[in-house]
Amino acid sequence: MSTKKIAIIDDDPLILDLYLRKFKDRGYEVIAMDDRSFSLEKLLAFAPGVILLDVIMPTKDGLDILEEMRVAFPSLPYVILLTNNDDKTIGEKAKELGARDCIVKVSKTPSEIADIVDNALKEA
Repeated sequence: MSTKKIAIIDDDPLILDLYLRKFKDRGYEVIAMDDRSFSLEKLLAFAPGVILLDVIMPTKDGLDILEEMRVAFPSLPYVILLTNNDDKTIGEKAKELGARDCIVKVSKTPSEIADIVDNALKEA
């Protein structure tokens, strides 16, 4: 069985820690980065099956990061954007840029998001 890998990019250290623990408990290999430490090179070297990407971050917007990822590495994996903003245009823009899903964080528990990631890996 291949290693399940996920990259988590979020500016909130509590969110990063929460998801880091959640996915490690499920047997994932995890790389966690905030918007300041984000690196396309690190992401490519890690080769995750799924990327969880926060939309609103102070240094670099998640949609900008998504656009960078898609331009530099068109074959990047399943990307799920996480936001606390339920503005439908964010989800539409995310999908235009190649995200597979856009989830409002407060509408799902961490376990539900982990279930979504499990299913995404089956599709990837």
